[in-house]
Amino acid sequence: MQLVLLAWAERWRVDLIEVDVAKTMVSRVRHGRLEEYAGPLHGFQLQPHAECEMLRFTFDDGLYLADCCKTQFAPVEIHMEVIDLLRAIKPLFADLKVLDEGGYWDTNDRDELETRIGFLNRAIDRLTHAFPPAPDEILRRFDRTLRSGEN
Repeated sequence: MQLVLLAWAERWRVDLIEVDVAKTMVSRVRHGRLEEYAGPLHGFQLQPHAECEMLRFTFDDGLYLADCCKTQFAPVEIHMEVIDLLRAIKPLFADLKVLDEGGYWDTNDRDELETRIGFLNRAIDRLTHAFPPAPDEILRRFDRTLRSGEN
């Protein structure tokens, strides 16, 4: 898997970073339930695009992998390439399940992917305009309250 990830890191002109954490605590979904995992994680991570979350391939001691990567704010091609990468490593797993909110994993349909991303971006824009930023004075008062320790 490392060679496949290294090839994609070169394609994206990013570093492939080794992850070797002796003890950590992470929340993950396993067998349809949210669980906490405490223990070591080993693997790799890379960032396909500046507007994309880190793409992690980290495994616990039982070789269980559970992670996510939000590509919504990166160009749609990045989402498609992440899916292509997952398809490239799928044969290395006995059971690789991918939940792709964009639908591209199942459909390979760029138009559907763009429609779904556009819908989410419009919804975020509407929420952003519905709740304008607080005026500077309110922020200054809030900052003073925090600094003074008042309740």
